[in-house]
Amino acid sequence: MYKRFIFLWLPFAFMMLSACRNYYHPKYYTILLSQEIVPCRGWMGMMEKCMQVKDLSNKDQKKSEWEFLYNPIKGFIPEKGYIYQLYVKDTDRGRQIPTDSVGQYWTLVKIIHRQKMDVK
Repeated sequence: MYKRFIFLWLPFAFMMLSACRNYYHPKYYTILLSQEIVPCRGWMGMMEKCMQVKDLSNKDQKKSEWEFLYNPIKGFIPEKGYIYQLYVKDTDRGRQIPTDSVGQYWTLVKIIHRQKMDVK
């Protein structure tokens, strides 16, 4: 009787305890935000305007390439003609993330540096 109890209820107890864990741990990044807004292909292949970012958190900074930023940074409105170095946090989007959605949602933690550039 006791063995039957262990074999039936022990897996259930492990399943319930693992469901209570919080798997989300925010990641922090230092990024460089370009002054240029460029055309990019967004959701479902439609042409959009995107900002460009470079991840400075990567140890190989020289190898880091400019990437498109499809979503705005929460809590941040860039001024035209400035290049920014920002400290941002990866934002939790919950458990129900659409498969065709864009990967990153960031929240501004702090503006590290802002530099005026020549507007073309």
